[in-house]
Amino acid sequence: MSLAIYTPTKQHLPATDFVRDTFNQLRIDKGNVSSIKVEVIKCLSENATHLGIKEINPDLISDCFEMILMRYKELSVDELHYAFKLHRFGELDKVEHYQLLNADFVQKVLSNYKAWKSAKIKKENISQRITRKELTEEEKEIQIVLGIIRSFDEYLKGTFTGVGFHYYDYLTNKGLIDVSREDKLKALDQAKLSLVGQARDKRERGELHDLKTELQRINTKLDLDVIQRAKSQTLLIQFERWKQQNKQPQQLLNNAKTAKK
Repeated sequence: MSLAIYTPTKQHLPATDFVRDTFNQLRIDKGNVSSIKVEVIKCLSENATHLGIKEINPDLISDCFEMILMRYKELSVDELHYAFKLHRFGELDKVEHYQLLNADFVQKVLSNYKAWKSAKIKKENISQRITRKELTEEEKEIQIVLGIIRSFDEYLKGTFTGVGFHYYDYLTNKGLIDVSREDKLKALDQAKLSLVGQARDKRERGELHDLKTELQRINTKLDLDVIQRAKSQTLLIQFERWKQQNKQPQQLLNNAKTAKK
């Protein structure tokens, strides 16, 4: 039995069956951080749309992810989706979003979900015994490949969230990143500009007190945030190249099985 990060069909389980299943789901703090981040951000973005929130701020979404890692890391991605489903259907205490998906709103929804889950466990006397198995290395690789294929499809549809730096690493190892040094340097500049803009926005909102230090960090050559953002930007360039060349990642990955690791 493979342990997927997110299984959409579980959203259709009755409440009691879903709660029982949560103890066999992959906790957010037990999965690959990069893969988890992709799925959490997609979850937040999708549910913002379901809630009728017209403008989705990527910086606020990223802030929500950090809050979830800090306060709700014991939940699974399946539970995040289910929590928003319960919220939309009026099964949880009402929380207003005021056309803004931010950490405060998400925290209240997830807090209400945890209270609902605890009550359900107590009422139904649900066993918390864990019976799941961990993913094998092969299963982990399959998830990455499926994630790349899904992300490229979302890019074609214009819904790609732009968080795929770990996919860049995988494709690089397979020899499938065909981007010039010049374009990589442009991606690096774009990453820095994006992070600088994010820092200035945080300063204006009063969430960042030392802007000078933050800007110095961003301009450090080996800053992790800059590198990861640049990889995501480079991946977008690669996706555009595949689009122009009418290529599909699944076929490319199949052909790369014997490529240099």
